[in-house]
Amino acid sequence: MNEANPKELNCNVIHDLLPSYIDGICSEDSKEIIENHISSCADCAELIKALRESEIMEGNREIKQIAYMKKIKKHTGKKEFFGLGILIATIIIGSRIFMQHYGAVPLWLYLTLMPLILFDAHFILADHITENRHTTQKTFLILASILLLCFGISLAFISMHWIKRGNYPFGMKASELGGFLNAVYLTLALCQLAIFTAASALTFKTSNTHSLAVSISIIGLFLIFYTLSIFAILSTVEMSTKSIAKSAYLLLEGGCITAATEFVWAKRLRKKD
Repeated sequence: MNEANPKELNCNVIHDLLPSYIDGICSEDSKEIIENHISSCADCAELIKALRESEIMEGNREIKQIAYMKKIKKHTGKKEFFGLGILIATIIIGSRIFMQHYGAVPLWLYLTLMPLILFDAHFILADHITENRHTTQKTFLILASILLLCFGISLAFISMHWIKRGNYPFGMKASELGGFLNAVYLTLALCQLAIFTAASALTFKTSNTHSLAVSISIIGLFLIFYTLSIFAILSTVEMSTKSIAKSAYLLLEGGCITAATEFVWAKRLRKKD
């Protein structure tokens, strides 16, 4: 009895080999057998063509689904970020209205709200961060936010010195100092808000974490409005100086949250790598 020639294997056996052939993982011998078979078998050749077209269509479908999900994810992130911006603006406006009618906003309220805003901001950015690269933009935003924060704290204590000595800058009168400080601090607040917006936008655009700039800018905003609330009641220099010194609690709380956040991000990104 003659042995069966491998090149004359029936179509059913060829069909079993087709998946590995189409995926390009079959052996060279199997590849040669299949190609010799389809050269003389129109049905199997047509089947291979159909399978390849189906595979291409499925791949395109998956690509479209991934692109669609990315679009939804990006849109959702921007929507949540917009909501966070409205929340921050509401807190700022609410603080101003409260100060105008009732005086200083209590420190405990700032200590309660600031962690909520910090955690909310990082939660929104979380799904958009895939790496932690050092860039010039990131360094600039961090340094700018730190400088603004330090300037705001220093100005608060310096202004107490001006009031105590009765010696005001730029030839101002005592009645003009309040308006001057209010304008300066509101400008600082706008700058910190701009840094927060830029850092968040860069995170969405580049997927590179700018969490440190986001954290410092939020802390700076809360310190600014806490300082303004103290100026709103300015009873005595000594009491105001003590109240300003309590801003250390805000710095300590914000610093702890920021350090914990940076540690978590570093650990999370290392696992991805």
